Amino acid sequence: MQHKLEFTVHIRRPVSVVYDHLAQPENFIGLQPLLSSLSSVQEMEINNKRGYRYGTVETFRIGPIPVLNNRIRVQTVLTEPDRQIDTVVQSKPHIRLDVQYQFTPLGDETHLVEKMLISVPAWVGGYVVRTARRVQEQTLANLKHWLETEELPDGSLRMDPISLSMSKGV
Repeated sequence: MQHKLEFTVHIRRPVSVVYDHLAQPENFIGLQPLLSSLSSVQEMEINNKRGYRYGTVETFRIGPIPVLNNRIRVQTVLTEPDRQIDTVVQSKPHIRLDVQYQFTPLGDETHLVEKMLISVPAWVGGYVVRTARRVQEQTLANLKHWLETEELPDGSLRMDPISLSMSKGV
């Protein structure tokens, strides 16, 4: 089964800042609410474009109690600098998300569109689509908040407002 989702957000930061932030895998820790770890990040050329391959773990919880650590494989291609990033996420059981981020400059601000194609077995499709929608809406809300304010994911303040590496405050 395949499902299409699309999300948009307007961020009061230049495209280069938003693009550079999403281009770095380590910035997704804390940004994406289920993501609990990142491993084996390998920068490489993919289809003559700069990209990354890495593993992540999404931790699903019931209240504060972790009930499932889902290991996923990710490939990100920086398709067109300041314009497009393409990511493929693969998970068990036979779940694949093809994600495309499209960046449009609006003066010194950014219009970001995220298009997602979810391929999933029918028996788990409803849950995966609902979860993906909720997680991506929160991810983009976090992105907007973090890039438009001085606050880092751990609640500390960014010392250099131009530096966007989320690892500084973690």
